[in-house]
Amino acid sequence: MRASPTMATRIALGTVALLSLAGVAGGQVSDVDDIIVYGINNDPPVELVRYVFGSDLLTTVGVVRDQFGAIPPEMEAFTYIPEGPHKGYYASSNYDAWTRSRLIKVNDFDASAYRYPNDVGFGFIVGMTAYQDADDGGKWKIYATHRGKIRAPADPSTPGFGSGLDLTNLISIDPATGIGTRLHPIIEAPATAYQGLALGPDMNDPSKMLLYGVTNIPKSMLRTIDPATGAEGIVGQMSASNLKLEALEWAFGDHPPGTITLPGIDPSWTTYGVLFAFSDKTDTFKVVNPATGEWAPYACAFDVTDAEGLAFFTWRTDPRYGIDNGFD
Repeated sequence: MRASPTMATRIALGTVALLSLAGVAGGQVSDVDDIIVYGINNDPPVELVRYVFGSDLLTTVGVVRDQFGAIPPEMEAFTYIPEGPHKGYYASSNYDAWTRSRLIKVNDFDASAYRYPNDVGFGFIVGMTAYQDADDGGKWKIYATHRGKIRAPADPSTPGFGSGLDLTNLISIDPATGIGTRLHPIIEAPATAYQGLALGPDMNDPSKMLLYGVTNIPKSMLRTIDPATGAEGIVGQMSASNLKLEALEWAFGDHPPGTITLPGIDPSWTTYGVLFAFSDKTDTFKVVNPATGEWAPYACAFDVTDAEGLAFFTWRTDPRYGIDNGFD
């Protein structure tokens, strides 16, 4: 284990769609030391932080404050839209227990934030990942899962609309408005929803993309959702107990090939990049076999206490690359 950073962290880290960002990278990713991860330290003061695998270094970008100077409460899921008019980081702020959530956009230069004025319409969002909506001109939107209540302005056709019923769904959030739309009900795991939402290739048909998530009660399971149909599947049991795996994301590789070399890890696990998870129970990274749910530890200094998601970049796609190299 490498030396640990001095700062104590409780981090909610974000998600990035595997293939979309890989296409922006413009170069093959083959070594984990070329990868950088960003996230939100959710312990006071709430901060946007950055971790560099190659140097094993965790640094702070800044304290997250919205346009009113307040730190958004209960920031959970986190994602990154890599291009277009809504490029940037997004988090959910579950500010009213299980009932209401708002979208928060975080500036990567100084961690200043914009709190959307309206509610998403779905309570307690626990997973987010960016995607391009082919049915809406390729606009970037956000897939999200929630485990709380449905409130207006949710879709009036949704069962339980406006009633405060505790229903669990896969939703889509439009970053232009911050409002969510119900896509599919989550039936297989309504008590915990799907945490650590990630978008990646179907191991049985890599040309097809699936959403991956983890449920932890009573035991940790790696699951999938087909975003087109809502069909849910179980990849495999990760643990017979609750590992508190709330962070899950692909550290990508460009196609083809996409394999990222990790010493001691079977290369068949990392053919399409690395599926990382983070255990809040043990404060450690885990490398996950996306075909079976089996995992192995990844020893590094990223020993945070409550990671909610993961957002990976290469040096070329790192939002602070230009700043660090004097281009901005």
